[in-house]
Amino acid sequence: MDRRVPARQGPGNAAAGRPQPTGPDQNGAADSRDPAPPRPNALVDTRILAAARGDRPADLIFRRARVVNVFTAEIEAADVAVAAGVVVGLGSGYDAETIVDLDGAYLAPSWIDAHVHIESSMVTPAQFARAVVPRGTTTVVVDPHEIANVHGAQGIDYMLAASADLPLDVQVQIPSCVPATDMGTAGAE
Repeated sequence: MDRRVPARQGPGNAAAGRPQPTGPDQNGAADSRDPAPPRPNALVDTRILAAARGDRPADLIFRRARVVNVFTAEIEAADVAVAAGVVVGLGSGYDAETIVDLDGAYLAPSWIDAHVHIESSMVTPAQFARAVVPRGTTTVVVDPHEIANVHGAQGIDYMLAASADLPLDVQVQIPSCVPATDMGTAGAE
């Protein structure tokens, strides 16, 4: 059941026409949709700050949510306001262009995978994002030592470029085991 209730219509409605992630599909064909917009910087984006202060409507409010607070181990009944993809408020009193009535459904923070090797999954970063984002993972810390051992700096550059405009926040760390030891079997000669 779709519980979206537009509070206001107009050219600023963020729910309409929002770009989706791009990249190859399951069969490797290019995606014709527009690339996802760059993530805003909450420290300098005046829209985010204004919505957080209540000076302008947020883009989206999740009404009547049961928010899972992972810091206090409590479940709190609250509304959650979102502007430019950033949570800007928790509680009542916020207005938004789009309202989603959760009718008491749970709302929980996303998962951060603190150590992953995307290249071991044998898919591109875009395909990896398509697999993990719908299941709640929004951030990964990547150790690209395998691609670095095979392709060197060009492999790292590829991982950075291929991860730039995804709905997944990819944090690439410097590999600790490059070059590979004599016992390494990454496939490079």
